[in-house]
Amino acid sequence: MIRRFERQDLDQVLRIEAQAFPKSSYSPEVFRHYHHISPDTFLVFQEIEDIVGYIIFKADGHVISLAVDPVHRRRGIGTHLVRACESCCAGKRLLVEVRQGNVTAQEFYRHLGFSLTSRIRLYYGTEDALVMEKTIPRTHNGERASID
Repeated sequence: MIRRFERQDLDQVLRIEAQAFPKSSYSPEVFRHYHHISPDTFLVFQEIEDIVGYIIFKADGHVISLAVDPVHRRRGIGTHLVRACESCCAGKRLLVEVRQGNVTAQEFYRHLGFSLTSRIRLYYGTEDALVMEKTIPRTHNGERASID
C-alpha cells in the first residue's frame, strides 16, 4: 500500500536510506524537512507493518529520492512508487539525478521511460550525476491525481 509518510515511519525510512545510499545517506533532519515542506509528495510503500520503500518528489516533478529495502527489490515496489509520482505530476516533466556509476538505477529509470538528458559534473562530490527525464501526459480528463 502506498501512503503519505508519517513521523513514526522515520526509523524505517532511515534504515532503508542507509542501505540504499551508504555513501551519502540523508540525515533525519533532511527527512523531517521534506515532510514539513512537502507532506503530499513524501510517500512510503507499506507491507503489513513494515515500510519497504519510499519516494520524495517535488510537485514540479523533481524526484528527490527513491529507495527500496534491498530484501524487497525486484518486486515492482520502486515502479509503483514512481507511478504514484507520475499520477501526481500529470502534465509535467519528471526529472531525476542518478550517480554515473549506478547502472542499476539508470536501467530502472530507462525501463520506466526516462531518457538521459544531461550530466552535472561532480554533483556527488567526486562523481557526476546523469539527469534523466520523462514527460508525463495529463490524465484522460485533464486533471492530476492525488494520494489520499
